[in-house]
Amino acid sequence: MGKLLAAQQKIQETIESTIGKAEEQYLSLSEKSAELTGNLHTQNKDVAKKAGSKLRELNEKAGDALAELIAKLEKEPTTEEKVIEAVDKAADATKSVVEKTATKVKKATKKVEKVAKEAKEAIA
Repeated sequence: MGKLLAAQQKIQETIESTIGKAEEQYLSLSEKSAELTGNLHTQNKDVAKKAGSKLRELNEKAGDALAELIAKLEKEPTTEEKVIEAVDKAADATKSVVEKTATKVKKATKKVEKVAKEAKEAIA
């Protein structure tokens, strides 16, 4: 959960920073325009603050949704999943042992057949 969560938090921090910079720039521009328009500055300031608030709210909601998704993606395996994994590993290990044993048995059988054949020939 570490890498995805850290990346998600970094993205949200970047978005938050960008929102703040955009808000500052907008306010700076609205102050300049206020010299020319007087009353409009207050309205622009209110709009900028409302927009910033809405963007922060959306960023927070997106972050919560992403955190939930990341938690689902990186969840710890359940006991059942752990048991299934252990059984699969044991089955693979058993199969390997059985295959090796079968190979040894085949080799031993060939040796026994060879010795039996030689013994038969020696008796005959």
